[in-house]
Amino acid sequence: MHHATNVTHNTLFAVVHFCSECNNIRMSTSLRERKRTETWNALHEAAADLAMSHDGLGSVTVEAIVSRANVSARTFFNYFDTKEDAILGFREPRIDDEMLAGFLGSSGPLVTRVADFYFDLVQMSRTTGTGRQRRLAIVRRHPELTNRQFTHFNQVEMLITDAVLDHLESQNPGDHDNSQRADALVQASGAAHRVALRHASPSAAAKDDRP
Repeated sequence: MHHATNVTHNTLFAVVHFCSECNNIRMSTSLRERKRTETWNALHEAAADLAMSHDGLGSVTVEAIVSRANVSARTFFNYFDTKEDAILGFREPRIDDEMLAGFLGSSGPLVTRVADFYFDLVQMSRTTGTGRQRRLAIVRRHPELTNRQFTHFNQVEMLITDAVLDHLESQNPGDHDNSQRADALVQASGAAHRVALRHASPSAAAKDDRP
C-alpha cells in the first residue's frame, strides 16, 4: 500500500511538473510572439510615417526606418524583404497548416469556402482597418507603390489558386475543368473582397488596395 501511494504521488508530481513546463513554454512562446508583433509594428509605423512625410521614396531608406524604430538593419530584414513592404504593411503571403486545414475541413458551398479562405489570407498578409486607409493615402502620395500592391495580390491569388486546384484534383482527379474552375473561384473571391471593402468604407468606394 505504501509503495502504491508513492507511485501515485510520484505520478502526480510528474504530471504537475509537466504541466508547469508546458505553461512556461506557452508563456515563453506568447512573449516571443508579442515581441515580434511589437517589432513588426514599430518598423511598419516608422516606414509609413517616413513615407507620409517625404515627397519621394528615395529619402525613405532602410537606415532611416531602423533608426526611427530603434532596431538594427539585420532585424529589419527578419521582418520585411523590402522597404516597400514595410511602408505598405505587407507580410509575405503564406498558407499555414491551420489555415489550410480550416479550408479543407469546412463545409458548405465551395464558392463560400474559397471566399473565406481568400479573406483569411488577405487579412493575414497585410494591415487592415485604419492601416488600410493610411496605405491608400501613401499610394496616392507615392503612385510608384502601385506595382508592389499588384504583385502582392498576385501572390495571394496564386497561393489560393494552387491550394484550391489541389483540392479539386483530389476530389475529381484528371478533370480538365479543374484549373479553370479554380481560377474562376479565386477571381470571384477577389471581386467579393473588393465589394466588401467598399461597403465597409463608402468614402473609399472609388478606390481599393487592388490596382
